[in-house]
Amino acid sequence: MLKKTAKMLLAFWLAAALLPALAGCENEVQDPGATSTTEPALTVANTTNSPPESGASEGSFAVDATQHMQRRDFYTKKQGGGRDVFTLMLYVCGSDLETDGGSASADLLEIYNGLGSGRHDNLNIIVETGGAKEWGFDFIDSNRNQRWKIDFDGFEHLQDAGLRDMTDPGTLADFIMYCEEYFPADRYGLIMWDHGGGTLGGFAVDQHFPNSPAMTIGEINAALDNAGVKFDFIGFDACLMATAETAFMVEQHADYMIASQRVEPSLGWHYTDFVAALSADTSIDTLELGRIIVDSYIREARHSYYGNELTLSVIDLSYIGDLFYYLYDYFASAEYALINDAALVDMSRARYDSRVLTGNEDQVDLMYLVSNMEVEGSKALIESLERCVAYNGATIANHNGLCLYFPYTDLSWVEEALSIYDDIGIDEGYRSFISTFATLMVGGQIHSGGGSGNPFGDGYGADSWQGYWVDYDLIDEYRDYYDENNYSGELEIFWKEDYYALRLSDDDWDYITAIELEVYLDDGEGYIKLGQDNLFGFDEDGDLIVEFDNTWVALDGQIVCFYAMEDVVEDDFWYTWGVVPAELDGREIEIVLIWDSDNPGGYVAGARNVYDGPVTGKGLFDLRDGDEIYFICEYFTYDEEYIGKYYWGGLTVYGELEVSYEDVGDGDCLVYYLLYDIYQNIYWTEPLLYSLDW
Repeated sequence: MLKKTAKMLLAFWLAAALLPALAGCENEVQDPGATSTTEPALTVANTTNSPPESGASEGSFAVDATQHMQRRDFYTKKQGGGRDVFTLMLYVCGSDLETDGGSASADLLEIYNGLGSGRHDNLNIIVETGGAKEWGFDFIDSNRNQRWKIDFDGFEHLQDAGLRDMTDPGTLADFIMYCEEYFPADRYGLIMWDHGGGTLGGFAVDQHFPNSPAMTIGEINAALDNAGVKFDFIGFDACLMATAETAFMVEQHADYMIASQRVEPSLGWHYTDFVAALSADTSIDTLELGRIIVDSYIREARHSYYGNELTLSVIDLSYIGDLFYYLYDYFASAEYALINDAALVDMSRARYDSRVLTGNEDQVDLMYLVSNMEVEGSKALIESLERCVAYNGATIANHNGLCLYFPYTDLSWVEEALSIYDDIGIDEGYRSFISTFATLMVGGQIHSGGGSGNPFGDGYGADSWQGYWVDYDLIDEYRDYYDENNYSGELEIFWKEDYYALRLSDDDWDYITAIELEVYLDDGEGYIKLGQDNLFGFDEDGDLIVEFDNTWVALDGQIVCFYAMEDVVEDDFWYTWGVVPAELDGREIEIVLIWDSDNPGGYVAGARNVYDGPVTGKGLFDLRDGDEIYFICEYFTYDEEYIGKYYWGGLTVYGELEVSYEDVGDGDCLVYYLLYDIYQNIYWTEPLLYSLDW
């Protein structure tokens, strides 16, 4: 009970101090036709959008003098009255989501269910399937890409396209051009279905081409350019794709974008409702169609364990020029403040407070960021963002429709981000602010040597970030600033009455952004890294309490390596989650554990595959009876040399796995606390040895 209570109290403490957010997903198979009567919690903006009446040419921007804003004409010109021919394209890379759980097939069945009975002469629903080793429908061939037309009487096989890489932009462009040639229409929609990774991660993982990286948003842009089709909307039924950079790219090809800021469940959108609405009226307003997509998604998904973290937004891309006009102005003001007003500390703290832990910690909610990091132009940018986000569904706080890449935790991706900006045509001033902020973060790491150093590995810091974008002259100009604004790095633990504690000055605590506990177990030959947990607390004097009760996370009574990820408090509900590294069927996975208000003892939510790069897995899959799991740990010698990853026991799944905290046994434990400062330097406390021989 003590451990359960600690988990609950910690979640509340972190909500007040750190304001984090949870990202998760699952693979719970739902009845495709099922509905829920619970109303979703929604944030609505700009619900009266309609095309401007300006005579501006296609793709140009008109200035609305009454609102002081820019807005272009919509590309799509509807006939109205149900006379429009609508071709809806679905580019479905099934990946492991289909192979392991049949999620793509379930969504295709939802589409069929939405069509009901009767012909739909004005509606063409065209699907390309590929990317999965197995399909739930036996008529879909997993060894080749295939094209289908879904209608009230079933799935019509249109074409075999050969085995093609679904992450290749050429495959996407060819599918779009095929649809336009054989199913010409007044209105076009495109939905891209699979895993996603946002601005840096891109889209899709093809099981037939495991060495092919995800399609970047620059490559998506190239595919859409080559296809040459203007869309009513482009939707991403994939994780993390609701970013300003993605919207900037999609604006060149569509009037609306529909996407999620966070990780989606494996089943993703609920297709039945909006397909039914579209089949009933092919002239339906695009924003109304988007509302149906958002509402039905949240309604169907919110009763599963991730129901408190759902997001889906409809972005009016006719306002993207307006948004980036004010975003450029905002970043120019922010860069001026960095260079001339020495505002790095305040901006770094605001950037940390704005984090959205969605599987990519360097994507932040744009509205939340601007609210925390106020500079000249903030108000105008917020007003523009409110115009741009036409409809937003969110069951978690501080998710307002669009995220933004803002480098902070991992500066090694800055060069890739700048390349993507160049690919999609983002302004040099925008790139300048991103590289300037990242440069000053590098300078803070150089000045402090990356922190106090990891006792079980090489030092951390700026030596790895030698990109062309680093401005060393600017770092030299900031030298005095770094001298005056840095954490001293003195981490001496002392005995205080009946426990150990760490005391820092108030000024030093102001430079600390995060705290983690790390434990190493002596197995008689070296050290097993048990992982990182988020259990910590402060006493009434404001000192960090340093303690360890010799217990660690276990599955079915077996101690496992565990890494805590997030803690969230929403009203009266709290939850915290983390992952256990493991191997299943020769592939690396993470078993996701959750503690929450209703399950304070914890439970296994499912497992997810581990991918290279910043792509985030959509959904979790269930562990099935008979699955043989091998737990993975990192191992070090007594000389603090990293040996590598090793198997550390395992089990065969039979029924629900039990989550608990168990005594780690007779081996001594080295316990450290890690403190992260505003420059993302890592400082380690001196180790405390916990031994049963005491």
